[in-house]
Amino acid sequence: MNAEISLNELLSIFLKRIWFIVFFTIISAVLGFLISNYVIPPQYISSTTLYVQGNDKQGSNDKQSLTDLQYRERIINTYVVILSSDDFLSMVTDQIGLDYTPTKIKQMTTIKGIPNTEVFEIKVKNADPIHAQIIAQKIAELAPEEISRVVNSGKVEVISTAKIPTKPASPNIPKNTAISLMLGFVLSLLLAYLLSLFDATVKASEELTKRYNLPVLGTIPDFDVKSRGAK
Repeated sequence: MNAEISLNELLSIFLKRIWFIVFFTIISAVLGFLISNYVIPPQYISSTTLYVQGNDKQGSNDKQSLTDLQYRERIINTYVVILSSDDFLSMVTDQIGLDYTPTKIKQMTTIKGIPNTEVFEIKVKNADPIHAQIIAQKIAELAPEEISRVVNSGKVEVISTAKIPTKPASPNIPKNTAISLMLGFVLSLLLAYLLSLFDATVKASEELTKRYNLPVLGTIPDFDVKSRGAK
């Protein structure tokens, strides 16, 4: 049996099931849109930025061995660790008056430095836009005092206050729909190919010869049963 398949045969397989491929692809895209729009809950992001104030006395020995960029990155990383600590987040939890644990706030909060700057950003992602703003703003309000307490001469200044987001950050409905469409198209091609492999029906003598490498000795004529019964 010849297991090889040519490109023309592959195209022929897909063309025979073109309506199945189109239907499956469209259904996949529609499902992706519906799930993204009605099933996946929207998430909102509120953010605020803080500026790291320089201090010549702080880490003078370190500055001699580190470049300015390395020093800024190390200081910002230190501040990120401080603001991500359980003790600090417990203080945030106590003051916001919302039903969140420190662990939950840590999961929804991202704190990271902005490359090549002395600024770091606090982002809070939440299904409730108001809650996202409250948490982000409270972290920014408490951050200067906490950093100053832990790092004696550490100082930060709030650049921008957190605002209530008006549009969800996720899910990305157009992107999810496009991904669903592409996945549906690929899966439909695969299914069409698999269906052809399990289809043992022989529709022409040439196909029988090609499939089993055996000569065809004869064929049975296709009698018109309806016309015979009418006589």
